[in-house]
Amino acid sequence: MIKAIFLDVDGTLISHTKGDIPASALKTLAEIQARGTLVFLATGRHRVALEKLPLHDFPFDGYVTLTGHICYDREWHILSEVPFSPDDTQELERVFREKKHAVVVIHEDCQYINTVNESVERLMAAVSSKPPEVEEWHTGETVYNAALYADPEDAEKVIARMPGCRLSAWHTMGYDIISKEAGKVQGIRKMMEKFGLRREEIAVFGDGDNDVEMLSFAGIGVAMGNGTERAREAADFVTASVDDDGLARGIERLRPLLAGAEEKTDLAERVEKELRENRHFHEKLFSRFAKAVTTYEMISPGDRIAVCISGGKDSMLMAKLFQELKRHNKFPFELTFLVMDPGYNRNNRELLERNAKDLGVPVTVFESDIFDVVDGTDRNPCYLCARMRRGNLYAKAKELGCNKIALGHHFDDVIETTLMGMLWSGQLQAMMPKLHSQNFEGMELIRPMYFVREEDIEKWRDHYGLLFLQCACHFTEEAAAHPTTSKRLETKMLIRELRKTNPGVEANIFNSMSHVALDAVLAWQTGGVTHSFLENYDEKGRKDGSV
Repeated sequence: MIKAIFLDVDGTLISHTKGDIPASALKTLAEIQARGTLVFLATGRHRVALEKLPLHDFPFDGYVTLTGHICYDREWHILSEVPFSPDDTQELERVFREKKHAVVVIHEDCQYINTVNESVERLMAAVSSKPPEVEEWHTGETVYNAALYADPEDAEKVIARMPGCRLSAWHTMGYDIISKEAGKVQGIRKMMEKFGLRREEIAVFGDGDNDVEMLSFAGIGVAMGNGTERAREAADFVTASVDDDGLARGIERLRPLLAGAEEKTDLAERVEKELRENRHFHEKLFSRFAKAVTTYEMISPGDRIAVCISGGKDSMLMAKLFQELKRHNKFPFELTFLVMDPGYNRNNRELLERNAKDLGVPVTVFESDIFDVVDGTDRNPCYLCARMRRGNLYAKAKELGCNKIALGHHFDDVIETTLMGMLWSGQLQAMMPKLHSQNFEGMELIRPMYFVREEDIEKWRDHYGLLFLQCACHFTEEAAAHPTTSKRLETKMLIRELRKTNPGVEANIFNSMSHVALDAVLAWQTGGVTHSFLENYDEKGRKDGSV
């Protein structure tokens, strides 16, 4: 299985002739990433240069930059760095000051050149870039990489003066000067260590002589049709050129080997197609899902969301809706489909995993002993279970680098919870569409199914003949053969009965939470403090003249 793809930038991801990423490449990369394949860049470019390229805010999982001298994670935190030795830095300074050849010197946060000539301008234009600013040598700053513009003979003479470095050609007149301890392969190895990948689990795409090493190293090396002869010879196969959708077409050839490919069943294909093309499912499910996300500003660019899957119909549909939203790729965000096994019996665990596989959802499963803990209490076991589940999900999501968890509570959950609070707890309180965690700093909870009706979820489930978990805890397993009663079920039945004479009752309950007249409320709480209408009663009476 191929779990990660590493991409060269110039001539592989970005077209030399058009100076942009083909739309087909962006779409394909978003699709495979949504299904669990990691996507990295492996380039000779500097971070500053990458930020100027039209990468369309694509959320790459990491960056091997400067031919492996500095590797970053998705948030641009340094994972590894390989600077030049003091002796090689000193010799590079001499070459730089001689100005016999154009030399770009690269530090962590900047790059500059000693001189710009016609050759430099021509080569930079060929890779859709402009030369760096001409500056004097930055004394005392660490050097991570350099670029040399010279013919092959002169390039060999320069590198002979720097015994700790070697040349990596990206053009017949353009070379990266890199440490012998660095290289794209070395950078890829750092990413493999970080993400627990094996060599046979990665594929690389490249087009130049400086990509030969990584094309040979990877489990599968793919050369672009516009690549050099050496690159094409080193690859396992050659795809079309970058301008002929080569990246997308190359990935398509890898589809059967990619992470999540085994889950891409006929059912998954059908579900995804009908979420887009079946009018009922698109309007009642996806459109309402997207509306909640937009209305309540649930997702921001750069978010990493743990989509929490319990195994029930609501959370499994939520996972498919997130995949569809990700496919649209309107702004960058990342998904982890997270399953906590709180102590399911074997049959329930197998059902959950089989459903995830059939629906094409690449889940990450972790285990806890929540059911065993809850079994030891007789008081409010469901409340305790829910609290412990959420705490465990927050903790695992944060450990995985996520900043939000998504839960599958739907429209009916919202109105039932509101009414339950009034009828059984004597309080008026909504189930909020999003919340900041009080115990896990920087974490949020979102409920993107907020506008989706349960009856529409059930129609979706029944349309495909799917069987999902119910609660699946020990209490409900023991009571499965008997009629169940609960305050939530009573409330659900009450709303159903009211609906017979008041078809708009559900909408009215929901809308009441957005139309609270504080001037007509006896008391309310905010920030843990209770306030009474009496606090400003007389003052308000004098102001508006009410009696």
